[in-house]
Amino acid sequence: MIVRFISIIIVLLIFVMPAMTMAQETAASSPNKPIQSILVKPAEANQMPTLPYVAQIVGENIQVRSGPGTNYYVCGKLNKNDIVRVVSQKASWSCVLPPPGCFSWIAKQYVKIDSNDPSNGTVTSENVNVRAGNSDGMPLHSSTVQGTLNRGDKVKLMGEEQSDYYKIQPPSFAYVWVSGEFVKPLGSVANIGQTVIEIKDGNSTSVEAGMLQQYYALEKLVNAEVTKPLLEQNYAKVKPPLAFLAESKTAGKAARFAQYQLKRIEGLELAVKINTQLQTQDKQLKQAMENIQKAVEARKAEQPSLGKFAAVGRFRISAIYGEEPEFRHYEILDTSGNIICFAVPEGAAAEANLDKYMNKKVGLVGTISPNPETSGALVKFTEIDQLD
Repeated sequence: MIVRFISIIIVLLIFVMPAMTMAQETAASSPNKPIQSILVKPAEANQMPTLPYVAQIVGENIQVRSGPGTNYYVCGKLNKNDIVRVVSQKASWSCVLPPPGCFSWIAKQYVKIDSNDPSNGTVTSENVNVRAGNSDGMPLHSSTVQGTLNRGDKVKLMGEEQSDYYKIQPPSFAYVWVSGEFVKPLGSVANIGQTVIEIKDGNSTSVEAGMLQQYYALEKLVNAEVTKPLLEQNYAKVKPPLAFLAESKTAGKAARFAQYQLKRIEGLELAVKINTQLQTQDKQLKQAMENIQKAVEARKAEQPSLGKFAAVGRFRISAIYGEEPEFRHYEILDTSGNIICFAVPEGAAAEANLDKYMNKKVGLVGTISPNPETSGALVKFTEIDQLD
């Protein structure tokens, strides 16, 4: 179903968009003729579409406010036939995406300007407040916080700075409010791919409204992918139509929103890639640990059992301690001539003649303890057996 839906969207982009452009050109050349390309169909009478939905403004000079009430300051104005997207409601107020003319403020001290493109900035701190712009243009009068940005987030400057604040395009989380009495629902965003709106009198917002509808449908597909497990997420089919919108010169806000979604997808795909790499590394680490354990077990199997002996090897006098009886120590060597440990006789072994065991393979019965003088092992043996 998703593939089929995306295919419909792509077909719309290929075939409907040129028709929209042609309709716009026709309207421009004949301003008194209505636009024939239909984008969104009005909702049925007395039927409220589900949120979010597209709506039309039914009054002139309608104030846009920073919050749901007349006690909030004015952020801009809307006029008859303007198209808005309603995302939520509170009492008699509709929460909408910021229309053209709205802006936000952010403190200068938390933004680094791109030296190659002064219209772009990067946030340099965490939890930086973004405030809804007041229509009087004064940041000190703009007290409503729309949300926060974090280090690395991008902002688009609108060429003005006042009182240590930058004027920026509203981020994706920014919303404003309009009195519901001036908002006429047209259709649910969920049904945008199948519904149309008739806009007359050459209203130039029709083209942008159609592209916004396409964007919202694509946004829904992106959000559906986000809900899936990381390894099941795939954005390959939704990126091309988003890129088309992002590059369009006539898409208006749809282009800005599409650019944001593409950046978002870039981060989501990076998370998928990192998760895949981590899982691969986990598998490799697990396999390496299993191989090490197998090697340890194999090495253990290769080692002969010493039975009753504390040490087994070739027996000789150690030159390190000297040959005097009171200092004499012995060495046990492996087949390569390396010292396995040092040894001293105790009890019956101290009274025995050990010369006959010189350079012979022997087994020593006794106790093993650390040898602080050599940082090796010392066997104190009470019994010695010749093994060859």
